[in-house]
This record gives sequence, structure tokens and C-alpha cells, in this order.
Amino acid sequence: MVRSIIDTLKKNNITYDTFVRESEGGYKSARIIVYAPLKAVKKHIKPTETNWYQIRVEPIRHDRLMFLASDISIESESRGHYLIVGVDPGDTTGIAIIDLKGHVLYVNSRRGIGVLELMDNIYKYGRPLIISTDVPKIPHFVQQISQKSGAIIFRPKKIVSIVRKNEIVKNLGVKVEDSHQRDALVAAFLAYKNYEKKFAKIDNILKYIPIIDSEEVKADVVYHNIDIRTSIINQISRLLNLSQKRKTDYISQREVILLKENAILRDKYVNIKRRIKELESKLRLLQAELKEKEKVIADLNEQIKKLRYEKEKSIIDELKAENTIIMRLTSENNLLKNTINRLEKKIVDLENKIILLRRISSRRPDEIVIKRIDLLTLDSLTQWNKEFSLTKYDIILTKDIIWSRKLGEMLKKTLGIIIYDKSRIPTETLRNLKELNIAILNFGDLSDIIDENQIVQTVKISEFTDRMRSIILEYLDDAERMYEEFIKVLEEYREKSQEEQK
Repeated sequence: MVRSIIDTLKKNNITYDTFVRESEGGYKSARIIVYAPLKAVKKHIKPTETNWYQIRVEPIRHDRLMFLASDISIESESRGHYLIVGVDPGDTTGIAIIDLKGHVLYVNSRRGIGVLELMDNIYKYGRPLIISTDVPKIPHFVQQISQKSGAIIFRPKKIVSIVRKNEIVKNLGVKVEDSHQRDALVAAFLAYKNYEKKFAKIDNILKYIPIIDSEEVKADVVYHNIDIRTSIINQISRLLNLSQKRKTDYISQREVILLKENAILRDKYVNIKRRIKELESKLRLLQAELKEKEKVIADLNEQIKKLRYEKEKSIIDELKAENTIIMRLTSENNLLKNTINRLEKKIVDLENKIILLRRISSRRPDEIVIKRIDLLTLDSLTQWNKEFSLTKYDIILTKDIIWSRKLGEMLKKTLGIIIYDKSRIPTETLRNLKELNIAILNFGDLSDIIDENQIVQTVKISEFTDRMRSIILEYLDDAERMYEEFIKVLEEYREKSQEEQK
């Protein structure tokens, strides 16, 4: 029966909202709020009562007369102020309005309020940007508001508990009179929290671009789901198109403002010229008609001189004010240029860091990574570990070492190999490294396979181990020669001893 009634309302283009209570066998009961006169409803839906179900058609009484427009075309003082509106529909509808900074502007609830009347209340505070509900399933009433206002709909992914709702309202510090006001306020707050970080980021960026309206950027980002940078560029383009009619490839912010100032000064200049001409014409008329009244003419001439002086002084003051504006705009432009240069440098640093991170992450299983840290200290190793991380597959290439115990502890977490010029290592540092079983290789032995100019490079493990094996064999050859020389000296000593005994 519920489906049948809804189909009838849809067929006759009647706006409605449905609230049902379900049981295991289906719908236990349903309340359908219809936004139409009682006579029109009874024409299509008849009261019925059987052993299985009962249909009642009842009016919702209002305590005052209401005059509803046929379309929403409301102008308000705060038409450009965007809003987040939380709605809890039902017999009694709750509504909460907050701005894009999270300030609560309005909370109320009323029995039997219609879509158009609710829209009237909303537009008194501004333009709805987001219509929100506190339940995952969007009510038909909320969809109607969204369609008429053009606002997007926000809904939570899961049902919010009453405990959580009460906690949110308590933290907001807003007094609510019933559960409908509470649910509407929670719905608006959840929508705000969903966009809070993005809105804050927009405000922080636009502190440096004061000519851009932050609310217009926020609306652009929410409506069209575009990134902040694109939205700001679009806003600047609109400003330039509105402020400048001449055809040009580029126009500066300073020129736009100066053009506006120029137009104002031109209008004032024309008015002054017109006023002076009117006074001169009046003076000539008085001279022709009243030649005998020399005193009156003299007085009038004095008045004209005074007016001229005041007007000229006013023009000079306005020109001085214009120079002050130019100086202020020049200072702001310099600040913006410095900010842009700083950001561009940061971008270059980040791009270089990304290149190094990609080189590290591209290490194949048969390779090891050699990371260059020119001055190896605890701070430099910690900073490197923070930005690029250190692993057991890393070898450190350095030019100098400032030893500390904590530095040794961090080095043990790597592969434990340092490529260095042994001749430059202090004896104490060398001893400390050997005690921690940290191998020290001479860069001269590896200079043909390692580039000392690269911050990060990879070397095949097989190539590195072959070179290590050849270095070790060279050391073994030296030891073997020393042993043979020792044996030779020992034999000579024995022969000399035997001759002396004889």
C-alpha cells in the first residue's frame, strides 16, 4: 500500500517525504508528508480501513498564514555568503545553518514546514552550498531542497550514535530544544568537518592573495570537485575579464586597481568641470543683468575663487591618496614575488628529493645503495634517515667523520660499510669503528665503480663483492710475502749460529 500511494503521488507530480518503521514481515507503519493542499491529496488518496491496514489523510495545521512563491528567487543581504545546512525532516523538521568557518548561525525546529518555506528561511542567511543529513540514506525531503537550491548533498557513511550526537552538540556549546534540532546541527557539523581541512588550506593560501574571495574558491572546489590551484586561477581570470575590457595577453593586479581609480577620478573631474562651467555661466548672466551691483559681483567672484581653490585642493588630495595606494600595491606585489620565489625554491628542493627517493626505491634485489654524506655526524645521519631512511642494504660514502657513540649505534643498523680515505681517519675514530665491526674501505680501491659526485647511486652486489675479493687477495699476498721474508731471515740466523758453534 505504501508503494502504491507513492506511485500515485509521483504520477501526479506531488512532492512528498516518506518515513517508515520496518518489522520482520515488511513495513510496520509509514508516515508520508505531502506538500500540497488537503483537497488535492484527497482527490488521489482516499482514507481506507481494513483488517490488514488503515489509511488516514490528515492536514498539518499552521498557527499563521503563509504566502509561498511558485519558485525560489529570493534575494538577501547576504546573497554571496555560502552556508552549510543540516536538515532533519519529519512531522517536526529540524534545521541548522552554519557558515564555512564553522560558526552556528541558526538552529530551529517546526512542525509541518514545507520545502519552499524552509528555503525562505535558509536564504535569509545566505546561499546554501551543502545540504546535509545525519543518516546514510538520503531523505526525499533533502533531495527536494538540493534540487531547488543547487546545493550538493552530504551524508555520513554510517549511522551516528546518540551518544556521539550529544557529545558533538556539547562541544559546540549550542543549546538545542529537541532531538530534531540536535540531529540537524550534527548533520551540519559533520559536513563542515568533512571539508574543514580543505577550507582552512584555502584561507591560508588566500591570505597572500587578498583580491580573491575565499568563499567563492571554496564553493568552486565543493561544487565542481576541482583542486584549489585551478579554482584560484579561474577566480583571477574572472576578475581580470570583468576589470579590463581592452584586448591584451596579460594585465597586472596593479593595473586593474589603477584603472578603477582612473575611472573614478575621471568622473569626478567631469563633474568639477561641469560645476565650474555652470558657475561661470551664472556669473556672466549676473554681470549682464546687474552691472550696477558691483559689490554683489565682487562677492560672487570671491565665492567662485573659493570654490575653485577647494576643488583644486580636493583634486590634489585625491592624487596624493592615489600615490599612497600605488606604493601600498607595489609593496604587496614585492611580498607576493618573494613568496613565489620561496615556493619555487621549495618546489625545486622537493623535486630533487623525489629524484633521490625514486633512485633509492628503484633498487633491484641484486643491487646495493651507496649514499653520499660528505660530513658524517650524528645530526647529518639522523637528518638523512628522516628524509630518505637508512636500511641494511646501504653503504655510506663520506669525506669526513665526527665520531660519537650514538653515531656508531646508528651505523650498526646499516650494512656496516663506510667508503673513506683511510689516511684521513683519526686513530681513535678508526679504533672505535673496528670495535663496532664496521668495515672501512678506501675510496681509491673503488673509484672506478663508484662516482663520488652522485648523492645516491646503486652498484650491483656481484660487482662490489668481486672488487672486495680482489682487495682482500691483495692484502693476503702482502701477508704471504712478509711471511716468506720472515722465514728467510730465520734460516740465515740458524746457519750463522751453526757456523759460530763449529
